[in-house]
Amino acid sequence: MYIFCNTIFNVLCKIKYIIGIFCLSVSLAAQNSIPEESVWFQFQPQYGFLLPHHKSIRYYIDSHVPAFEINVSYNTAGRFPYDDKYRFPKVGLAYFAGRLDKQGFLGYAHALYPFIRIPVYSSTCLTIHYRIAIGYSRLTKPFDLYSNFYNHAIGSHGNLLFGFLVDALSPLNKKVELITSAGLTHFSNGNIRQPNLGINYISALLGLRYKLHSTTIFNKVTLEPFINRKYEFQSIISAGARVLDLEFNEPLFASSLSFDMGRYLSDKRKIGLGIDFFYSEVLGLILTQEGKSANSFEKTQTGFHISHDLVYNRFIMSVQMGTYVLAKYKSNAVYGRFALRYRISKNVLASVAIKTHLAIADFVEWGIGYSFSNKKNYKPPRWRK
Repeated sequence: MYIFCNTIFNVLCKIKYIIGIFCLSVSLAAQNSIPEESVWFQFQPQYGFLLPHHKSIRYYIDSHVPAFEINVSYNTAGRFPYDDKYRFPKVGLAYFAGRLDKQGFLGYAHALYPFIRIPVYSSTCLTIHYRIAIGYSRLTKPFDLYSNFYNHAIGSHGNLLFGFLVDALSPLNKKVELITSAGLTHFSNGNIRQPNLGINYISALLGLRYKLHSTTIFNKVTLEPFINRKYEFQSIISAGARVLDLEFNEPLFASSLSFDMGRYLSDKRKIGLGIDFFYSEVLGLILTQEGKSANSFEKTQTGFHISHDLVYNRFIMSVQMGTYVLAKYKSNAVYGRFALRYRISKNVLASVAIKTHLAIADFVEWGIGYSFSNKKNYKPPRWRK
């Protein structure tokens, strides 16, 4: 045992020196370098499994899930005013394809989605990022009452995709990087068709990135001090649709109206409070089934929420948690919202959000909003010419 342990120790020591020499060589090559704007092509085969978050999902877990991802990404270097605030993130567009089960009840998944990759640790030989992706996915075999009634997970071809991964990048030379990743991908139709238990895919990825083009950025964009726009107020009106269950499986109208007050903690972070007014025709069906009256007012719900926003250029990613304070019917006392917003102009916002009750989607909100800050001459970030 002593000889075995000693041998392992010696091997590890040699590996340590090899890694040290590699990092030193990369460091010497990178000394006095100017931040570089570049475009990369990436191919990543992946292997994973479906997470059995519901007992009916366990039936599909008959094998691991093989898949692959192809993407093109852009390494920022200061052209946008928020690049340095996020340590020069990478943004891109990806295509995903994978076989979800061997039995054929779930079929194949295809997806197209933008993503942002934000560094959390960086050295000359290793960079670790977290990656957020939101996009559109298409499943080949959704639930069908006559031809595919074993699929209790997804009831529609078209679905939303949400992904969160951790990436580790290591340069092999000036043009090629090795990338390893692990994370969670979620497929959901936002409750526009039943069933909608959703699919959660855990995966590990290994691939290569190749640099297609690069340009040096000498002049960076700077931001005005955030303290000059300390508070922001906004209102958003949204519309969408949702279903009740398999018996009432046609989408019915739903909408929301929200008012928020936010306080900037920094250039990229904001916390806030808000009030929500929700309306849903599905609530009328539920109340009618329970033998209760269901006028327009009784189909509404009112709640208060707290929020945390991340700001990147004109994009705003908001996570909210709220509770109902006035509702004739509520399946849960607590609701959540994940929103992605884009600042079209100084005062106008476009918004897409998904409202949830715990891990179950309620409906997708497509909205438009108006915002203003306490600084009258504040202008949203612009692309550097």
